[in-house]
Amino acid sequence: MSDHEDDPRFDGWNVPAHIRGGIVRYIDNGIPPGSFLTAVICNDLIGVCGKADEINRAALFDIVSWFWNEAPSVCWKSQEHMSEWMRLRAQESPSSPGGGSALEAAEGAPPSARETESKE
Repeated sequence: MSDHEDDPRFDGWNVPAHIRGGIVRYIDNGIPPGSFLTAVICNDLIGVCGKADEINRAALFDIVSWFWNEAPSVCWKSQEHMSEWMRLRAQESPSSPGGGSALEAAEGAPPSARETESKE
């Protein structure tokens, strides 16, 4: 049994148990996941197709839907978002100056010009 098999964040989602730990470690602590999850997080469809095992391939829609609906939007969608997320999580500590965490600051920040341009 995976450490995160019963994690309530995955209730109702067909996210395979064997990748839940990688997702949780990445989101909670900024720890880089394996190559398949990295491809998902970075929105790399060709990488996802090339790295998915049979279980992840069958659950791909649920995995992507989970990120869309449950993961902080600042932590996925591009390599830049992933790198920034890991940087923020590495900096985050309970004694951050100003009373708020780097993560809270990022979640409240407006999208960068690059993100705005890509949406147009």
